[in-house]
Amino acid sequence: MSVYLIRNYRSAQPVYSILTAAEAKTERDANALVIPSAHTLLLTYVDCDDGSGLYHTLRQIRNQMLSDLDQVHSAAEVYGLIYWLLREMGIDHRGESLEDTVERLADLEIEKSGPNGQDLLHCLQAAVERIDELTLED
Repeated sequence: MSVYLIRNYRSAQPVYSILTAAEAKTERDANALVIPSAHTLLLTYVDCDDGSGLYHTLRQIRNQMLSDLDQVHSAAEVYGLIYWLLREMGIDHRGESLEDTVERLADLEIEKSGPNGQDLLHCLQAAVERIDELTLED
C-alpha cells in the first residue's frame, strides 16, 4: 500500500513522495505529514486554506488518487474526492447524484470543451464505476 509523505508541509512549497508504509515510518520527521489514505487526505483538505502551498500539494495527491481509484477504499472517500474536484472546477452538482451529474455534463457536451472536459468526464465515469464496485463489496 502506498503512503504519501509531504515534507515541509508548513512551507510555501511542500514536496511529496510516494512511499511504502514501512518507508514512511523511517522517513517521517516533525516537518513531515503522512497521508496514508483518501480519508486522511480529505480531513487534511478540510483544515487547509485554499491558497496555501499545502493545498496545492493536496490537490496533486488527490489527482493521483483519482487516477488510480483502486487505492480508495470506500464510496464516501470517492464521493469526497470527486465533490472536492467539482467544487474546485466551479461545477455545481446541485444536490444530484454523481450519476446524474455525469449525465448532465455529458448532455452539455463538456467533453467537447477540450482536454480538461474529456478528463473530467472520464474521471467522473471511473468514480461512478468504483463506487458501484465498493457498494457491491459491502
